[in-house]
Amino acid sequence: MLPSDDKLRKQVRAYQGFVQYFPDAIALVAVLSKVANDQHNPGERMHWNKDKSQDELDSLMNHLMDIASKGELSQDADGIYDAIKVAWRGMANLQRLADEYGTEALMRCMFAPMIIAGDFSLVEEEEDAESVAEFSGSEG
Repeated sequence: MLPSDDKLRKQVRAYQGFVQYFPDAIALVAVLSKVANDQHNPGERMHWNKDKSQDELDSLMNHLMDIASKGELSQDADGIYDAIKVAWRGMANLQRLADEYGTEALMRCMFAPMIIAGDFSLVEEEEDAESVAEFSGSEG
């Protein structure tokens, strides 16, 4: 979920920092999600059944090794490009981490070193930098 802290929440630029950066990749991963849902949850609304597969990192590495040995356009047995499956597995792993540790805790780890080093480039105002530093437990 998004951070509850308003100032930290302002740092989440999902549209600018994700959708605008990777529109085609997002579309490809979304199609893979639909294909996988139809395969693993036939007849059900689209959803990620997190209990059915919990080996994101091993699967990600297997697809990466296929890419390394067969080339960047290698395809899995079902004809789907391994690169798309790498992206899906990476997102799945990151979501599991966010589920377990919390989005705010993961964000804190990203901002803290920058704040400690005095780099406030990710925050728009000094006030925001102080809020992030406070939240991260550092004294910026």
